[in-house]
Amino acid sequence: MVGPGKGNGMMRRYLLCAMLGASAAACAAGCGRRGETAKDGEVVAVVNGAVIRRSEVDRLTDAFMKQFGSGISAERLASIRAAIGKQALDSLVNQRLLVQEADRQGIVVDPAGIDAQMARVRQMFPDPARLKEQLGAMGVTEEDLRRDIAQNLKIRELHSRQLPEASEPTAKEIEEFYNANPKAFDKSEQVRASHILLTASPNETAEKKAEKRAALAALRERIVKGEDFAKVARENSECPSKASGGDLGFFEKGKMAPEFEKAAFALKKGRLSDIVETPFGYHLIKVTDRKPAEKSTLQKATPQIKSYLVQQKRGKAIQEHLAGLRAAAKIEYPSPEFRPAPPQGAPAAGGAPAPPRSIKLAPPSGKPAQPDPAPAGPVPGKAGE
Repeated sequence: MVGPGKGNGMMRRYLLCAMLGASAAACAAGCGRRGETAKDGEVVAVVNGAVIRRSEVDRLTDAFMKQFGSGISAERLASIRAAIGKQALDSLVNQRLLVQEADRQGIVVDPAGIDAQMARVRQMFPDPARLKEQLGAMGVTEEDLRRDIAQNLKIRELHSRQLPEASEPTAKEIEEFYNANPKAFDKSEQVRASHILLTASPNETAEKKAEKRAALAALRERIVKGEDFAKVARENSECPSKASGGDLGFFEKGKMAPEFEKAAFALKKGRLSDIVETPFGYHLIKVTDRKPAEKSTLQKATPQIKSYLVQQKRGKAIQEHLAGLRAAAKIEYPSPEFRPAPPQGAPAAGGAPAPPRSIKLAPPSGKPAQPDPAPAGPVPGKAGE
């Protein structure tokens, strides 16, 4: 079970809802399992003979929708779902192409690597039953998860072999980037908090929720009377952060569930919150440190800019590699709904200009977007995760 953060996922985002390549923070809330329908099995794309079904696209679309849901209204999300669906299909096509190329090159994943990542997934849940329940809510099995982890490790190895290491940016490149994005590296106010989570899903009964709240109230009383917060968290929390005494590290506004964030930023250092309810369940929060907002300088921003520019170059190399694979591939789109429009400038049906094939969404933070190459593995967590 994950903690409260929309961004507090790191491997969770990749290994669960994002296991097909999305970096979505949707695992704790579930991906909204729907009843199986005949339409779910519809083939929407065929990549060199390998089929992609609507159910895969819908699952990844749900993950993308949850990722962007924090910064976009429900009405706006509904209006762009079709475009997001096409981006989800693009990601799945890219994944198929990369896996096929890895297979062609004879890349085999060490089962020990898969086992290690499966073990990390299991550690995120209080017991095997909760993991099985969560995967069931997503419509997948542990075997599916294991297969997708293997595919992503295979793609990572392909990139390692196929693509050269990106060169370090020059001092001039770093300075030019900083001057073009001066406010992007300013640091907002941050708090460091620990929490104790007792999970409660939205569909649990009122009686069950009341039991969880009462149990957490009892834990709070123990802490108020002098018990160590970290010790109580390690023994009782249902968040993976319990291993570190509930510590979530530093985070800024916009990174956590609104209810959690509001309570954390209202607390003074060393103070304990009342019970806070979020979609994940019930929390006790203790703020252990605070950092004021800070204006960035070129010197301070240099490591972050350097990392970003290296990733940007790496992303460009991945895109060029994918373009070559796409050019040599046979990709069919049996479903008109997902059929790509002709290239920009080419006449569409009836002679009208073709609409854009897909849209690009800016990150809610307004900071420079990270390269979005292909579903090649986990997306690194942001600062404080």
